[in-house]
Amino acid sequence: MTAPHITAKRRSEEKRQRRQSILDAAAAVVRRKGLDALTMGDVAQEARLSRGLLYVYFKDKLDLANGLAHSAILNLTDRFRTAASAHTAGFDQVNAMGHAYVQFAQERPVLFESLARFETREADPDEADHEQAATLSVTHEAMQVMMRAITDGQADGSIRASLDPAKTAVTLWGFMHGMIQVSAMKHAMLEQAFGFGPSALMDHAFNMANLALTPLPSS
Repeated sequence: MTAPHITAKRRSEEKRQRRQSILDAAAAVVRRKGLDALTMGDVAQEARLSRGLLYVYFKDKLDLANGLAHSAILNLTDRFRTAASAHTAGFDQVNAMGHAYVQFAQERPVLFESLARFETREADPDEADHEQAATLSVTHEAMQVMMRAITDGQADGSIRASLDPAKTAVTLWGFMHGMIQVSAMKHAMLEQAFGFGPSALMDHAFNMANLALTPLPSS
């Protein structure tokens, strides 16, 4: 006879796998049709589930979109941790996280867009539903990884000591997020109007961010 705790654990894992398969199906639909055209029916068909079972896991399209955003921030936070762990100096950790963010957007564009949409409709944490609250919590973890890298850099002298770690982390997040979007969506305009492409723009963005972090020369 199977022990009750083993059965419960197995059921929990099956639910987790089913939920992830639904999110994978939703991402596939978004790749084909775009996030605005996503429907519960399309996702049920892609996942080969009944619509009734789909609604057991996600109550509506917004809940499903929030699920994609949650997957996105989990993925990005793991990338931040991995990037930071590969370096000792705080400055190098922050720089590596910036490059990890760019790579994330390039490799997982559906998740990047889902996260971007989530951030535009971010709710009060006290009023958010479970999916929103979970995403907000992991977003806070990602910011904490950045803040630790900044404080490490201030301690080792590679980052300007006068910078507020929290404000700097939020500023860098917003700056890089915006630059990624401009590079992805305005590449033709950049070439035609200014004569440079997304790669050159991102290099310049990193140079500007690095200059802002670097300690000022002693007088």
